[in-house]
Amino acid sequence: LNECKAVIEKWIEDDPFVKEEFTNIETYKPSMRVSVNVENKDNGGLVCLFGNKKTIKGFISAVDKHYNLDYFEYDSINEGDCLLCEIMEYDYSHKSFQLKYISKLE
Repeated sequence: LNECKAVIEKWIEDDPFVKEEFTNIETYKPSMRVSVNVENKDNGGLVCLFGNKKTIKGFISAVDKHYNLDYFEYDSINEGDCLLCEIMEYDYSHKSFQLKYISKLE
């Protein structure tokens, strides 16, 4: 197992994209609250950016109650708005964080 661990650590260290993704997953844990900027609003979903450089992608859906965003609130949100969210999990297939909506920030 030590050999496998060494190979994985080297891969993370040598690949800037993998290193950044791994660092983000280690930094942004479930239940952590983050301030996000709405980058795109479409078909009941919000794509948001957060982090120091606003380069980390997150997603919120008004279609699934799991995200805690009802349609009334969704309608009041616009691209460029700032929201307070809670991280639920990292979605490896979409390379983004699933976010639980808490409130709109003014």
